[in-house]
Amino acid sequence: MKLFAFDRAQWRVLRRDEGATAIEFALIAPVLMSMVLMALQIGLALHKGNTVQWAINKAARAALLDTSLDEAAIQDYIDARIKTIDSNAAVEINYNVTTVGTAALGTISGTYYHEVEVPFFPSFTARFDIDVSVPRV
Repeated sequence: MKLFAFDRAQWRVLRRDEGATAIEFALIAPVLMSMVLMALQIGLALHKGNTVQWAINKAARAALLDTSLDEAAIQDYIDARIKTIDSNAAVEINYNVTTVGTAALGTISGTYYHEVEVPFFPSFTARFDIDVSVPRV
């Protein structure tokens, strides 16, 4: 007595695997695309963070050469440089002048936040803290 009454034609239908690759791709593609998008978003965040660091370093050099610059002027100097990468970018800066012995030291501290959003993953905010010190003459 046969347990299953399949003839050869029915077994051939059950053993076909022409669509297996398409199904595997459909299962893997969303995860793969999300990982690619996440890599791009993180790369963009790092690029913008490095650009902000470059702008703060340029502002520190300007403060070294021009001692009349105050916090508002330094903020304008930085904003003018980072608006080229992102018109909505905002950097919070703090400018302090401290005296060490007989020398004055100017410190620019900046913080930049970049929102990273990737499908299928929770969004997060990348924070970049930059501190630059220059002597004041």
